Amino acid sequence: FDISKFVAGTDSAKLWRKAGEGDWQEFRHFTAATAFTATEEEDNVYFAFSFSVSTMKGTFTARDQINYGIVKITAFTSSTVVTVTVIDRVLSNNSSDAAVTTSMWAEGAWSTFRGFPRTVGFHEDRLWWASSTNDPDRKWSSQSGLYENMAFTIGFDNEAVTAIVKDNEVSQIQWMMSRRVMAIGAANREYSFSAQNPEDPITPLDRKSTPQTGFSSGSIQPVMLNDSIFFLQRQGKKLGAMKFDSVTENFDVDDATLLAYGLLDSTPTNMAVSRSPDSLIWVVRTDGVMPTFTYEPKEEVSGWARQIFGNSVAVETPTGFVESAAVIHGTTEDEIWVNVKRTIDSSEVFYTELFAPRDFGSDIEDAKFVDSLVTYDSTASSTMTGGTHLVGETVSVFADGVVFDDAVVDQSGEIVLKKATVTTTASVVQWGLPYTMKVRSMRLAVPQRPDALQTKIKRIVSVTTRYVRSLLGSAGTEYDIKDTEDGTLTEFFRDIGALYSIESTDTPKTNRATEGGFNEENYTIILSD
Repeated sequence: FDISKFVAGTDSAKLWRKAGEGDWQEFRHFTAATAFTATEEEDNVYFAFSFSVSTMKGTFTARDQINYGIVKITAFTSSTVVTVTVIDRVLSNNSSDAAVTTSMWAEGAWSTFRGFPRTVGFHEDRLWWASSTNDPDRKWSSQSGLYENMAFTIGFDNEAVTAIVKDNEVSQIQWMMSRRVMAIGAANREYSFSAQNPEDPITPLDRKSTPQTGFSSGSIQPVMLNDSIFFLQRQGKKLGAMKFDSVTENFDVDDATLLAYGLLDSTPTNMAVSRSPDSLIWVVRTDGVMPTFTYEPKEEVSGWARQIFGNSVAVETPTGFVESAAVIHGTTEDEIWVNVKRTIDSSEVFYTELFAPRDFGSDIEDAKFVDSLVTYDSTASSTMTGGTHLVGETVSVFADGVVFDDAVVDQSGEIVLKKATVTTTASVVQWGLPYTMKVRSMRLAVPQRPDALQTKIKRIVSVTTRYVRSLLGSAGTEYDIKDTEDGTLTEFFRDIGALYSIESTDTPKTNRATEGGFNEENYTIILSD
């Protein structure tokens, strides 16, 4: 507040202060014409003047003179007259609040008419919102450490911040992610948001938005994995990997789908990330297929796979459609949950399914590698129950560490265990919808070779597979037979000859040879049985 006093001759004035229900105490004694400024740190404090003569005059001016209140407009009369319901009382000098008139009013930034923020996140101990319908390029924050307080007075460092992304064109903010500085993804490009000096915190009077890359961002919220922010491009056809360079103090973006062209042709709808036991991004597509991206930058490992859900071993045509995915922390591994639409017994059903842990221990009979799994671990029996969710389906059976005959689930949700058509009992049984794991290499290339090996005539003579805790499977090549008119590739597989072991093991030498002639198109293939 500010004090100014007019004094004549030997006249004097005093400024008195009272905190709450306490006593009045002399705060300042004025004996000459003067100006005085102070800041009151406490709440519920009263001030008063006393003068030595009645002709003296002084002024007490609060720096922030606005009394804030909230009203809801309930009726419109004219451009200057409305009827309101008081939500948070507005103080005034009038004896009746109904008599209040003011030009100092503003419509709330968010409403059903103006829209609400499309994205939210934390950064530098503030809660941030961004991009309403009315203000697509604006950000709002709470006060520092007070996540429900968005008050602003004269710009103290801890007060709420509001700022727009300044650029040549309006660019709708799609997401925000906290790093050393805030990363912002907008429809046209990406930005950094920080104080003028990135080492300083953002304040109402010290903030800037700086254009970074022109990858363009979609509305699906990004995920953080290892050292990068992964986000989908505006059209959803590419996945960007954004890193912050502490030397240049800028973000850079690489295309994580560069070597997986067409993988996101079906529009992505959802992303989730798991970090244990492996670093994976799970992407849900509108066609129900779920691509996954493995990313271990320190090991220089990155690669894509497709998770195709179905009711058979078919690896190309999904009959189960993943509609959404989420990851939560588990005890030993991250838990991957999916909502899946399936057709069971000629009816459309919706299941919420949990991926079994990758690490099943050292006992092969505990391996769970079927979908919509039913597990049994008890007294040996030839009849399994609990499959009412799989009525009418043909299921694969893995019992006591051995592959049994496929079975059909009856109307009671039961199957009968058979091995080589003979009814057999088992005490540990895993059964459910089968699927096939297929690995297909990229075109063969040799690092540091001066010419392009991919276009050369070549032949793969052997394939060696290194495996751990695996049983059954085959490996081989996919190659071009020149006399085929349709140009299709031919596959040749040989059993890996895997003997279950908890140690890393290679394919026996007798199982490594492949067949196929010399040609340009040659791929290595690995299949699980």
